[in-house]
Amino acid sequence: TTSGYSPIIDSYVNEKSPNSNYGSSSELRVRSKNCPNPLENERTFIQFDFHFPTGTVIHSAVLKLYMKDAPSEDRTYEARRVLGTWKERDPGPGDGIDWNNQAPADSNIIDSTTTGTTDNICLSWDVTSDVQDFADGDYINYGWRLNDSAESDHIGFEAKFHSRESAEPAKRPVLEITFTPPQVSTAYPVINEVY
Repeated sequence: TTSGYSPIIDSYVNEKSPNSNYGSSSELRVRSKNCPNPLENERTFIQFDFHFPTGTVIHSAVLKLYMKDAPSEDRTYEARRVLGTWKERDPGPGDGIDWNNQAPADSNIIDSTTTGTTDNICLSWDVTSDVQDFADGDYINYGWRLNDSAESDHIGFEAKFHSRESAEPAKRPVLEITFTPPQVSTAYPVINEVY
């Protein structure tokens, strides 16, 4: 079975404005820039909600984001597992994610992809191992962080993606998961279709 999941929360954080929250923005950003003072790096955070019964086998899980504005030079963007809770927006003062309170991310890179310099294309990251770990209960699903592999570049490079708030639904982020659920046997009749 292959299913597509929409994010339940997404946002980006901006080192130049460390207390600003962008949870309601229609775009997500990744940037590497050293101004030199202050630094102006940006990172994207994204989380999906999915639940699988114990024993589910995840064959593939691909995180896809639609890049509407590409950087002027080919960059490498990393996906890292987020290790703590975070809030998308500011329901109260300082509650939403920002640079200063961003959730920690795993030191290990889950996957990386190169951006190219062409606008209006889809970029993808293979997060199969993470989703299998979430399904097995080995890790809690807090989503992923996307960042430039070489932050604080002295020139400055930025990519902009459509977020879940984008006015173009077909270009919003998606997580495509192909899986096999565990077989279930019962000693009683099961109705699995109603016409």
